[in-house]
Amino acid sequence: MQLSLIWSCGAAAILTLTVACGGDDAGPEPLDATTRDRLCQVDCEHKLGCETPPTETLAECVASCQGDLGGWVRTDVAVDVFDCRAQLACGANDDACVSCNPTDAHQRYETACRANLATCDVNLDALCEVTLSPTGSGDAGLVCIITPSIVDELTACIPTGVDCTTATTCLQGVFARNGIDF
Repeated sequence: MQLSLIWSCGAAAILTLTVACGGDDAGPEPLDATTRDRLCQVDCEHKLGCETPPTETLAECVASCQGDLGGWVRTDVAVDVFDCRAQLACGANDDACVSCNPTDAHQRYETACRANLATCDVNLDALCEVTLSPTGSGDAGLVCIITPSIVDELTACIPTGVDCTTATTCLQGVFARNGIDF
C-alpha cells in the first residue's frame, strides 16, 4: 500500500501528510466533525476543479471524504495535509505534503511493538514504524496519523511476554473498533 493509499476525495490527504506546508496550532487530538467537514469541502472543490469532467459530484466526494476521516485521525496532521494540498496545482505531486511527528505515545508503541512482537510472523516495519517517509511504501509509519489515545490502546495489546496470537488479535480489534483500515 502506498502513502497515497486512498485518493477518494480528501481522505488520501491524510496518508500524504505535510512537510513544507504550515497549518493551525492544532494538536494530536481527534479530528472533530466541523474541521473534517471544512477540510473535505475544500479538498473536494480543489480535486473536482482539476477533473475534466469530474468523476463524481461534490456531494459524493465530500461524503466519501467524511467517511474516510474518522475520529482516529490526528487533527494536526489532517489540517496540515489538506491545507498543503489545497495550495498545489492540478496534477502536482503531493509527496511534498508528507510529514507527521510521532508523539511520546507513538514512540512507546513502536518500542513495545518491536520488542514484544519480534518473534511473531508479522511485518514489523508495517506494523510498528511510527515515522512516515515520503519515499516509503506500504503501511510503514501510518500509525503516526492515529491519535495518541488510540495508540495507547494499541500499546496495551502488546505487553512484555504477550503471545503473538493474543497480540495480533487485540491489535486487529483496536483497528476495527476505530474504523482504521490500512
